Amino acid sequence: MSVAAPSRRLAGRCLFCQNLPIRPRVQHQQQRTAVFGRGKSENATTTEDKPSNNPVLDEYHRKNPSAPSAQPQERPVPGDLAASSIFEDDRRAQRQQEEHAAAADGGDAGNTKVGGKARDPNNMLRVLDPDPNSRERWERKKVIQMVRRGGRLTDQQVIKRTEREHLVKSQNYKTSVKKLGMLARQIQGKTIED
Repeated sequence: MSVAAPSRRLAGRCLFCQNLPIRPRVQHQQQRTAVFGRGKSENATTTEDKPSNNPVLDEYHRKNPSAPSAQPQERPVPGDLAASSIFEDDRRAQRQQEEHAAAADGGDAGNTKVGGKARDPNNMLRVLDPDPNSRERWERKKVIQMVRRGGRLTDQQVIKRTEREHLVKSQNYKTSVKKLGMLARQIQGKTIED
């Protein structure tokens, strides 16, 4: 018996096929219920209230009650006036008055002024020296290598110190140096307008 219908329509009309749920097989499923405070009970105490089993950690928490920086970071302000704005002079004068008032009060003890902007040394240190322990290990390793060699440099280091290195490459023109020299002599005395 043959039916003039596509096979996918026949499979859709099958009663057995419609009742089966189609679900992909999951081999491993993670449940993260403690994310963003979910899964915690309301009576749960914070880590500061209860003592931990680690005495070193307890001592650290006693010495440093607030481990984050003492002052909160300022959020960047979107948009600003252009340097050629007519209001820039007023803003500059107002900023100078605020700076003089803050200097008179003795503020900004830890900040340094660079280019008219206050820079926090703690933030600069985190950026400029992100991993001080690994930097010290690397410096120590290099000093040990230098002492072993008696101060002598390797051949590669001597070449790096004495020879110039081309950092910029010109485009590879499909012409000869002779033709480029002739072209350079033609345009040598002319101005840009010519």
